[in-house]
Amino acid sequence: MEKFIQEVLVIFVILTALVVLYHVFIFLFWILLVAIGVAIVYRVIKFIVSLFSPKKSNTVEHEDL
Repeated sequence: MEKFIQEVLVIFVILTALVVLYHVFIFLFWILLVAIGVAIVYRVIKFIVSLFSPKKSNTVEHEDL
């Protein structure tokens, strides 16, 4: 009987760990999507601002690298 309880506890711990890992990966996936979205919006806004800003000389700046 004690062996059965131990096996049930091991299975319960494994299933709990899998569920927790599943939710952690989903959480990290959404953080990654938000970060990619913010980066894209930043690039688009920077591009639009550069269209309306006065043209600079063709020197390479550290931001462009």
